[in-house]
Amino acid sequence: MVFSSSTQEIGCAKVAVALSRILGDEFSCENSLDNISATLNHYVSDADTYQVAQTIDFMLRHPDMLPTKHQKATALFLMYELFKSEPLYFNPFAHVFVEMLDNQSPMSLRIFCSHLANVHGDLGDSPASSVLHEMLRKTPKILVHEFESLSSQAILDTTSFLSAVAAEMESMPSVEKAAVSAIIANPMPQTLNPPNSYIQIAKTIEAALPCLDATLNPASFIFRIPPPVFQSDDGSDLIWMNPLDSEHKFQFDDTVFSENSSNKADQAADTGSSDATGVSTHLKNLLESAYKTTLSNDQLAEIKNELKSVKNTSGLRFCVGHLAALTEHNPTAAVDLLLKVLVSSGEGSEHQMLEFLKALVNIEMSVHSMEVVNRLTNEVELPNEFIHMYISNCIQTCEAIQDKFHQNRLVRLLCVFLQSLIRNKVVNVSDLMVEMQAFCIEFSGIREAAALFRLMKSLDSGSGSDASTKQSANGKN
Repeated sequence: MVFSSSTQEIGCAKVAVALSRILGDEFSCENSLDNISATLNHYVSDADTYQVAQTIDFMLRHPDMLPTKHQKATALFLMYELFKSEPLYFNPFAHVFVEMLDNQSPMSLRIFCSHLANVHGDLGDSPASSVLHEMLRKTPKILVHEFESLSSQAILDTTSFLSAVAAEMESMPSVEKAAVSAIIANPMPQTLNPPNSYIQIAKTIEAALPCLDATLNPASFIFRIPPPVFQSDDGSDLIWMNPLDSEHKFQFDDTVFSENSSNKADQAADTGSSDATGVSTHLKNLLESAYKTTLSNDQLAEIKNELKSVKNTSGLRFCVGHLAALTEHNPTAAVDLLLKVLVSSGEGSEHQMLEFLKALVNIEMSVHSMEVVNRLTNEVELPNEFIHMYISNCIQTCEAIQDKFHQNRLVRLLCVFLQSLIRNKVVNVSDLMVEMQAFCIEFSGIREAAALFRLMKSLDSGSGSDASTKQSANGKN
């Protein structure tokens, strides 16, 4: 709402009526510019200056709201008066005066705007300030009548003003300057009948207030050229992304219209019959529960046994989004499912495996996630890139934790986890020597970190002695 801060003293509707009266034909004919300015200041607070000027700009752009020249002159003066403490080119609505100085505008308004533009001494040498004091004693109607009788030679020099406004406009983004108001003027304005015309204008102002800030900006619907086709440097093709549920077959139950079809369906649900992919209803229900809560050991054993009869993993409906919750609640089931997915064969299985490994790397570091990775490394051979990325993420997570107690706990767990990987020869220490040594030195006060550092040093020295032995042997030969 435009007059939001002044509504404590007077309602928004009353302010709209006051503004429509001040800019009305009768008021601008009978009152001097000085009295008009004092009346506006009585109703409008400093906090509402911009919103009121915005409303006046809105009225100037609609011919049926300010139909006469002296009404427009009144509006221009009020817009100047609201920001008179600064030069006119600093006025947020300086563009309105630039438009009025155009050759197509009425001569009286062009002369009037040229005087306003030269009031400040830094914008011209004409005695416009003293002329303005004389104009303040006159009514807008008299001023317009006097200016109409003058020629274009009466227009003061506005070159400095126009140059200053152009410099200010240069600093604005091009897209912002291209924005237009969301309120479009009626191309066929209606004639308002006095004496109630100001009431109709007030109602229009009040209805338009919420939309004065709305603009149509090209940035919101700018046309974007599609990117060019990817050209591989080595000539290789991109990896085709197959969806997880890649099997689409029509399923039709021939017994759907038989008399005992409902009994067969109940029996199938009770016995946990499997579908075409080998996934039973019982297994699906167990997995749904595993994503939400911790299962018992017997239920986890049932999942492991049921997975043995699964022919196609697409029937499990196990996707990347389930992995984080399943790892947190049931890491054992997560390992079993991942093993089933990783060792499954079929179209798109390699891509599916990479997606699950990528999701496992991005899971929040915890005891359960490290347990899943550790068990997977003992069961199958995982890509070295995955192992290195997971270790790097864990190290970064430990370094970023602010809580010292929680940090020390995760550091100890990570050190034990890394020692297990090293001893099982899952990871090559030389590949991560720099990063892991820096990690151990940073947390050297923790016993497990010191033990990990000693383990890496022993392996490093052992590999160094082996290399020197081989080198000396080759020298003898």
